[in-house]
Amino acid sequence: YRIASQLLISASNVKLLLDAGASILVDQNYAGVAIKISGDTGEATATVRNVEITGGRIREAGTAGSLWTAIDLDSDAFGISFARVHDIRIDDPGIGIRLHIDHTLSNPFVSGNMFSNLLIYHPVKGVAFGKTGSPTAKLNANLFWGVSIQGDANTTYGFFNVSFDRNMFFFCNAWDVNSPSEMIDIASDATRTMVFGGLMGDNLADAGTQSHIVTDSWNTLYYDDMRLGTFSF
Repeated sequence: YRIASQLLISASNVKLLLDAGASILVDQNYAGVAIKISGDTGEATATVRNVEITGGRIREAGTAGSLWTAIDLDSDAFGISFARVHDIRIDDPGIGIRLHIDHTLSNPFVSGNMFSNLLIYHPVKGVAFGKTGSPTAKLNANLFWGVSIQGDANTTYGFFNVSFDRNMFFFCNAWDVNSPSEMIDIASDATRTMVFGGLMGDNLADAGTQSHIVTDSWNTLYYDDMRLGTFSF
């Protein structure tokens, strides 16, 4: 299925299911979004809950320009919660998964969403958090489970600008995301970020508060940006 503009989901209880062999194909050098879950003014009319996106592949036609975002959860007015995004391969995006809030108009939130069993292949940024203005609402308690980033020379971050409270990363991997690029970047406004297991602890940046980072791949334990030592199971 080839698209020249975004697929928009702005209502609750929507399921987008792709067969295992199906693809969403964006045009070469496309610089927009492939799939957007929206809590934005003019698109949504209430909090968007219980959206599910699963299956298939999202990729770019021709030689990839990697300017596009595959799946964008964006809100400037209404919340987005309990979305489930799983079992998808994403190839060569600028950003694989983006979570963003804009405080310009209201107090939105993008919280309590789950991302699992994803392969994001050769992104610039695998997963990115972002905000516009100084939101009082949050990007809180989003769960990433078994999300794998396969980096290349263009990859700058596996997980970028992790912000706000209690975001969780269990058994996630940032393969071949080598220094000076960062496997995970935890921002200064982040609190109680949890990283457990997976390939995430080799090169990371943690400016947050009360981060809990246990990377079994490297037998390393961090707490609140302090390397406490090594351990064994």
